[in-house]
Amino acid sequence: MVRFIASVVLTALFGIQLPADETPVGKSGRAELLKAIREDYEKARDNFGKATRAGTIKPNADGEYPGWADVLKRYAQRAHEVIDANPGDEVGLDTLLFCLDDLGAGEREPSLYVLVLKHHVASAKIDPLLRRRSAPVDFLRAVAAQSPHSKIRLWASYHLAENLYAGGKPKEAEPLLEVLEGDAEAKHLGGYMIGTLADTARRLLFEVRRLNVGQEAPELAAPDLDNKPMKLSESRGKVTLLVFWATWCGPCMAMVPHERTLVERYAGKPFAIVGVNGDILPMPDVHVTGPDGKAIDSTAQVKDALAKHKITWRSFRNGQFGVGADWNVRSWPTVYLIDQRGIIRGKWKGDPGEKELDEAIKKLVKIAETEQVKTGK
Repeated sequence: MVRFIASVVLTALFGIQLPADETPVGKSGRAELLKAIREDYEKARDNFGKATRAGTIKPNADGEYPGWADVLKRYAQRAHEVIDANPGDEVGLDTLLFCLDDLGAGEREPSLYVLVLKHHVASAKIDPLLRRRSAPVDFLRAVAAQSPHSKIRLWASYHLAENLYAGGKPKEAEPLLEVLEGDAEAKHLGGYMIGTLADTARRLLFEVRRLNVGQEAPELAAPDLDNKPMKLSESRGKVTLLVFWATWCGPCMAMVPHERTLVERYAGKPFAIVGVNGDILPMPDVHVTGPDGKAIDSTAQVKDALAKHKITWRSFRNGQFGVGADWNVRSWPTVYLIDQRGIIRGKWKGDPGEKELDEAIKKLVKIAETEQVKTGK
């Protein structure tokens, strides 16, 4: 009865139909069953996407869409019939990959990663699992040590370092990145953003060593949106909110009204906002083309955004390929809060929220004002 009611609600609101309960299948039919599960999931995903775009389903306070987690859980449960029958063959691997990569089931069921290690650590098909930030450290460590494929071992080492750093273990991440930065093969494998895997490792190594709360913020020197020279140190003496933003980034643009309020609130006080814009603007040494083969130039779009949203503070340009890449920014927005002495006091990958930001800025500005009075500067 409960399942019947859930089916009626999902169908009426979202156009999602829960499939009939499956009966066990033999070995010959497992591939067909996986195919059917995939097709059903893709239809459910597309219908859910249409409902969110139409506003039928709205995000909650945490930014999550009600009902989506249940959809993912349902298809993972269906896929278990295929996995449980035989996790060690090719169909079992494909189903494990579907659960972990498509459905993101690893956080709920870490045992799925254990099955991959037990039966498929030598397979080249596990590559997508390495790129999920939710992949367990033990899984990545085992793949880095056991895979017969050098490319997979290298990428597993990189993501192991990334996860270790995110987990508060920079000293364990650092030697892994040092090896990758100097690895001959890593210097020829494509990496994230621009450059090679070795370049990607170098950028993360820079973040690990230099971009943490309590450390002095490194200097930034690059052209601004008007192609005029600009340095981060120009705001030394002021509490500085350094925001990596772009017009294509919804959460970035959603922060702008609050940023504008901060500029008005702290006018005449030791506070400044400095932006790093991630739109693609003309560069002498980097040419980015679209699907039509033409060079991408977002100059007009950026100028319109500056005028429309009354963004009066300066921004560095080409954050994706210059300043942002150097600081290993892959999440937009990324926000740093730097005190008047140039020390990083806050770091957020994503919007930190107005309340948290306001409290941190208020405290630091008060300290900066007190220091100004003492020094007479």
